[in-house]
Amino acid sequence: MAAVVLRGVRKSFGKVEVVRGVDLDVASGEFCVLLGPSGCGKSTLLRMIAGLEDVGAGSIDIGGRDVTDLEPNERDVAMVFQSYALYPHMTVRENMGFALKLARRPAAELDAAVGNAARILGLDELLHRYPRELSGGQRQRVAMGRAIVRDPAVFLFDEPLSNLDAKLRVQMRVEINRLHQRLANTAIYVTHDQTEAMTMADRIVVMNAGRIEQVGAPLEVYDRPANIFVAQFIGSPAMNFLDAIVAIRDGRPEAEGAGVRLTLPDTARALETGRRLRIGIRPEDFVVAAGLGGLDARVTLTEPLGRETLIYADVGGTEICMSMGGRDEPAIGVALRLGVAPGKLHLFDAASGERVA
Repeated sequence: MAAVVLRGVRKSFGKVEVVRGVDLDVASGEFCVLLGPSGCGKSTLLRMIAGLEDVGAGSIDIGGRDVTDLEPNERDVAMVFQSYALYPHMTVRENMGFALKLARRPAAELDAAVGNAARILGLDELLHRYPRELSGGQRQRVAMGRAIVRDPAVFLFDEPLSNLDAKLRVQMRVEINRLHQRLANTAIYVTHDQTEAMTMADRIVVMNAGRIEQVGAPLEVYDRPANIFVAQFIGSPAMNFLDAIVAIRDGRPEAEGAGVRLTLPDTARALETGRRLRIGIRPEDFVVAAGLGGLDARVTLTEPLGRETLIYADVGGTEICMSMGGRDEPAIGVALRLGVAPGKLHLFDAASGERVA
């Protein structure tokens, strides 16, 4: 196991800067997920850690050693690629043991390492097959087995599940989680899938446009997103946003806007009257309410999903999505008065997008 430390890491391709001064500490034994949309720089950052891309500026330290200018084979890392990257003319056994063969390890050591990895990943019966004879999930397990055989200090995963179908992705998520629990190596995992990030990570690093937006445990990032970008990116269905301004009524702060009148939490008392806000509400945090305050909504669409129903509604010209348990479906056009579960309002500055309460 080894800690990974990045300081001021930058990378440009021509005039385009794709990684913009990233500072990051990954603890020894941690499963860290780099999450963000396509083009945000997460894969480039991973490739720099692996030594597959030169570092434009800054430094990378692995296990207390500066590896910024070292070759990939000198960094004690192993990478699992999206495309599997298996040699088609080699059997599973030969693919998994190839790195040790290149290193001229004794045959007995190579066989023992391959056999151990095959047992861990359930590949014992497939060692004689060629990649063309395997399913996508089996090929990905072979790619992981090749990494395990090397016994690296750090595992690097570059969107390894994106080529699999939905059912296989779920299965492989579980397998990678169990693998990490068993081996306890440091792992850095790149994905654009927030479900993968939420279910697998010890900590999530949310990236956007080459920068880190927020770092935290999955539920911390979900419950207290640092800004509107993180709030929109984490969660499915996505967080709803409504425009409002701060007003004071009976000595308490409220948010008022088209179809909106919500009492704000005590943490919002410092906000000045008239300040423009974007109010974030997760779909599961709506409640049907009565009384003067709340949201005036009119149902526009329903989507029954079995264990829950998604209800789309118009609030002052803005469409929202709420999730209701069970199979109750209000009729299209029905007017609803909605409230928000206590402590579940997310307040962001309308101009900067940063969290204010």
